[in-house]
Amino acid sequence: MESNNDENMCGICYQPFNELEPSHNANCSQSSHLYHSNCLKGWYNRLREMPNIYDKNNIVVNKPACPLCSD
Repeated sequence: MESNNDENMCGICYQPFNELEPSHNANCSQSSHLYHSNCLKGWYNRLREMPNIYDKNNIVVNKPACPLCSD
């Protein structure tokens, strides 16, 4: 996915943040990845619908914590 470097825009819908829709970050190592709360909730809901893919050690490998990175 393409990274969004603009701190004033949601990394999912690319709309600006405001008082009614403030920014939130995902649980990833990049604190600069900011999202609207509803956008992030929707992304996590879609992520839960994806089937799990496991590596050779039986660890889930396809469930990133952040839409813009692989953490």
